[in-house]
Amino acid sequence: MWRSGWLQLIPKPNKPPNRPQHLRPLAIQCPLGKAALGLLIRIASKQTESEFRKWPIWAFMPKRSTQDPLLKVASHCRDIQTLVDTQKSTPHSRAAQIPQYSCFGGLQIFIDIDKAFDSINRTKLFCRLHQLQIDEAVIQLLQRWHFDTSYFVTHGGECVEVKVNRGLRQGCKGAPYLWNCMIILLLHDLQATVSLDWICTHLTIYADDCHVGGVFTNVEEFNLLLHALGQLFSLLHAFDLTISPQKSVAILCMRGHLGRKARAAHTQRDHKGEQIKIQLPDATVMLIPVQKSANYLGCVIGYHNFADSTTWHRVKLARAGFSRLRRWLCNRTHFSIQQKVRLWRCCILPIMTYGVFAVGTTPKGIQHMITQIGLMLRTIVRDHPHHTGNSHEQVFSAFALPRPAALLTAAVDSFQRSLTQRESLLQADDLARTLNWDHLALIRTQIAEVQADLARRRVETALSGEDQGSELQYHCRLCSFCTDHVSAFRRHCTVEHGTQMYRHFNISMHEYCTDGLPQCKYCHHSFSTWRSFRIHIERGCQALLLGPAHCTGIPLKATMTSSLKLPTAAASARGLVVLNDADLSNLLAQPWGQRVLGMIADDRLCQLEQEPEACKYLCKFCFLCGQHAHRIQDMHWHLSTEHPQYWTHVPAKSRMLCNQYCTDSPCQFCGSGFRTHQARSGLRWQSLFCTVEDWRLQGQYRSRPSWRPFTAVMSVLSCSMTLHNSFNIYNVFTRLLE
Repeated sequence: MWRSGWLQLIPKPNKPPNRPQHLRPLAIQCPLGKAALGLLIRIASKQTESEFRKWPIWAFMPKRSTQDPLLKVASHCRDIQTLVDTQKSTPHSRAAQIPQYSCFGGLQIFIDIDKAFDSINRTKLFCRLHQLQIDEAVIQLLQRWHFDTSYFVTHGGECVEVKVNRGLRQGCKGAPYLWNCMIILLLHDLQATVSLDWICTHLTIYADDCHVGGVFTNVEEFNLLLHALGQLFSLLHAFDLTISPQKSVAILCMRGHLGRKARAAHTQRDHKGEQIKIQLPDATVMLIPVQKSANYLGCVIGYHNFADSTTWHRVKLARAGFSRLRRWLCNRTHFSIQQKVRLWRCCILPIMTYGVFAVGTTPKGIQHMITQIGLMLRTIVRDHPHHTGNSHEQVFSAFALPRPAALLTAAVDSFQRSLTQRESLLQADDLARTLNWDHLALIRTQIAEVQADLARRRVETALSGEDQGSELQYHCRLCSFCTDHVSAFRRHCTVEHGTQMYRHFNISMHEYCTDGLPQCKYCHHSFSTWRSFRIHIERGCQALLLGPAHCTGIPLKATMTSSLKLPTAAASARGLVVLNDADLSNLLAQPWGQRVLGMIADDRLCQLEQEPEACKYLCKFCFLCGQHAHRIQDMHWHLSTEHPQYWTHVPAKSRMLCNQYCTDSPCQFCGSGFRTHQARSGLRWQSLFCTVEDWRLQGQYRSRPSWRPFTAVMSVLSCSMTLHNSFNIYNVFTRLLE
């Protein structure tokens, strides 16, 4: 009797109960039998505890929950986002010399196992339980308990006994533990193909929801990931588990100049859409549909905007839950307001916040949750803004309601306390210790910042009666408009008063650069291109210029005048442009600056390779202003546009110096390699050829009376093939004679 169960069918979520596959079978068993089996499972669990805690299984185990796999999967998605962002070619990434990959990205597959618990082969399972260090007596008892079992099916007043000799009965006390045993035995077999570290990093298993995610930086790593997936699929078949390819989901992000070719080789497109090909060891190919996102444990997972997608999904479910409880939450007679708020906090708020803190959220998502919480609370107290005109603050104060930001902060604190308590109970080798929850502090800070921002720029109805904008910073002199945002103020001036901010400030970019990169030193905004940085300067930095003068009346915080030195006719004549101490201030500020100038004065440029720090700096930065240039073409463009008065004769002179000092590949100055003599001749000295008439040396070179006209070389070699036809041996002798 204890081994038998009475079958009850319940509908699966989001499926109509009109087909057998849409119903979930549950075995209702005798309470005494479940209690006895529970004691047996507890004994077996203590014997396998040390084995279980080192594997990536997160269900049916103490001190583990759904938040752990959600965090791990979300961390994988964030790693891919970071990889894609760092591989974008920007002045900042080029200056950091981040290695560029030809094919990179990430792949994750959500494996759907068809009838997972019902497909377990009991004979294979019990024959291998001794590998998990379970006592033989316990194994025998568990095996006898699952031998000759039956389901009693009742329908229309008639009860029929159905013999069941396969699978784990959902509702049985031992089913969760035995399922975990089967998964660990499968991972033991998988360890013969891949390492334990690979399994813990790439696999995330919660009950029958299996997730595999990996990162690759070349085609070979992608092929290895597909090979490991094929091995995993083959093992699942060996354990009599059937994968449903059409219900499984693959999310693929592949970038790089070889990414399109590699993606075409491993995927196929038809009327069903894109599908990735997973080859099994027996040469059969399984096709998994490729999608942009997937639902996993109640959250939306993908490589693009998954945090906000999860937040909107949870808010939608919370609104659905609120609708189901609306007759009690909005009841006027049976419950007090405080009782209804407590009911809402117990039933609806957990639906909204579930998974959000593990997956992560953004200020936009936090603002959305705060807004929806405020609307729900106002619905509970039946104070609608379009009827009463009251502001949120007025309603919360009048009815003594908790603030939405305070509710979210309390939820974060409660979650963090539970994690802290769990941390003290985990063993040193528990895989849960490898999870990083540091982002919870950031979420708490973001909640406070969003609430403060909403408090500064409250958007209330016109009937609220409040004095709008009394605490705002920027006021228009032509009307009553006020705001805290410069962009909003400029937009107002353009739309309402027709005064636009044109690009009329012609200022050298190095005056706004930070460490030679396109990051404004006034507003600290970072730009991905030099063009957008130039537009920012020409329109006027918002930290310095609020808007048109007749709309603001606010004095500028820094001079916004045209300071760019334009080329003149005299600049083309050799010897009329002189470098002074101010021009060389950036070079002299370097610890090796005086030594390099001494080499130039004594014609010892061949010794420049003895100054590795100077070579490293001059190879990428302009010696005059310190602006970074990744390629020689970028340096040529920079010199000709930002320092046009010094640009004359630079291309020809740089080629002459290259031929004079450069040896075999690689270049002894910049480390660039070349294959042919022509390529070596294409090396360009990022130099400035200037005539200096009256500039005198400072410091240890003061004894020299004056600088005669000479070539001031302030940079070092880098590869380029531009301008190489403008110079020949005849021009060398002609220039030397001059």
